[in-house]
Amino acid sequence: MTRKLKITMIMALAIWLAGCDNPQAIPPESPASPPLKNAAYRIMLEEQIANRYESPQAHYELGKIFHSEGQWNKAQFHFEVAIRFAPNHWPAKAALVRSIKDAGNGPRAQIIADRFMKEATDIRDLMFLGKAFQTEMLDEYALQCFEHGLRIAPNSAQVHRELGFYYLQKGDQIRAEEFLRRSFSLNRYQPDVARELGKMGVIIQAPRPKKESGSTPPSSAPSQPLPTPTSSAASSGNSMGRIP
Repeated sequence: MTRKLKITMIMALAIWLAGCDNPQAIPPESPASPPLKNAAYRIMLEEQIANRYESPQAHYELGKIFHSEGQWNKAQFHFEVAIRFAPNHWPAKAALVRSIKDAGNGPRAQIIADRFMKEATDIRDLMFLGKAFQTEMLDEYALQCFEHGLRIAPNSAQVHRELGFYYLQKGDQIRAEEFLRRSFSLNRYQPDVARELGKMGVIIQAPRPKKESGSTPPSSAPSQPLPTPTSSAASSGNSMGRIP
């Protein structure tokens, strides 16, 4: 082997080893975007923010780029700004919790998640937050949202639906069927719930069409509701301060 070839191989090995030295580990479940794509997209977002700082979506997208690179402080800053301008930006709230947790501060992540759950007093908003947590692969916080919703509104078809699909995703067929049955008994106009129950072998009866005035009522007996499960699982702001 020639001396020139040896030198070339040594230089290539050194460059490869240098590239592997990444002091800021990125979670395996959150792969970084291609660097060139990030660079171009970042420039566009930064220009958009320079022209209109109060753009929550631009701050959120920029925060996602910093998060993918393991730059936790920058990511959290932009998520917080997005939330300040749009308090109901559920993806930004979930991404903030994810960023704090990935940075190694689990207790603070739980505190912030609890605060967001308390702020979402409306059941619909609470379900949006739970689904945003699922998108960020924070299933433990998503379950907390759904269970909190169940405590607030025990007769909500939507809450039972989300819990049913949560357990279905987890492979827990028994609990999934329990919650989906209850959801369907509360609201029969849910094709997706009916479809999943059908796959489970549950015999269901579709809701009757509403009677038109003057029409003769059908002779068949009224449908009976599915049995209720015996058990169940548990405005914009302008302040720029950080969330504690």
